[in-house]
Amino acid sequence: MLAAECGLHIQEITAAKAGARRATARVLLARPPAEDLPKPKMHAALATAFKTSETVSTVVRRYRREPSPLVRNADGSWRTGKYDSVLGGNFDLACCRRAILDVPPPQSRGGMMAR
Repeated sequence: MLAAECGLHIQEITAAKAGARRATARVLLARPPAEDLPKPKMHAALATAFKTSETVSTVVRRYRREPSPLVRNADGSWRTGKYDSVLGGNFDLACCRRAILDVPPPQSRGGMMAR
């Protein structure tokens, strides 16, 4: 399930004088070693895992606080105006519920997906 989060997450930043800007974060997935290692060896193993992980350059999600809050998946499968809730950690419950429970997507209302 976490593999779907790998790629680019883009935060749209709006400043009155500067116009729109963007901050981009690349999300990588690395599997930690299965064995219990001393801290220095664990750090080295994790660093190697991240260096060798697949680099995905596909946009996964866009985030916008202003002028109106919006978080949306790039594939159009999910969107919400609950920006603060998503950044507060409630994203997994809101977005992945359909995948976990195999619930069909909400019906569209006037071109917008139901929230």
